[in-house]
Amino acid sequence: MWASLPPDILRLLAHHHVNGSANSYPAPTGSSTEGWAELFTELDTFRLLTDDYDGQGAIAPTNEVVEGAIELLGDCRRMGLLPPSCVVAGVNGTVSLEWDLPDRQLVVVEVTDRHAADVFLIALDQHSASWVLGPTLTT
Repeated sequence: MWASLPPDILRLLAHHHVNGSANSYPAPTGSSTEGWAELFTELDTFRLLTDDYDGQGAIAPTNEVVEGAIELLGDCRRMGLLPPSCVVAGVNGTVSLEWDLPDRQLVVVEVTDRHAADVFLIALDQHSASWVLGPTLTT
């Protein structure tokens, strides 16, 4: 089970969802439902990647990493957060969910394992931050 995204990130993504104008955020094309579906479909295609998929020695994400990204994306959708601007297969076997926000802010959640991710808030001319998410303990 995923640990929750950091409260600062949740507030930021929910804030722009409620207060941002339609033109201030580049959401996926189509209706909001279609936009989410496109992101899930794109993530699913990452399962087909093999090592060196870019011709530069990239490591393909494992099924576990892709599953983790799909689960996290589903959690974001259920929480009513903004959909990511894009999803990207990293060159080191990771999958990144990226939100390009107004005010020169970028949120990146880099999924490194089924239940682990690195979270980055990159804010130009402002304070940037990072967090590490790991599995939650269940009893």
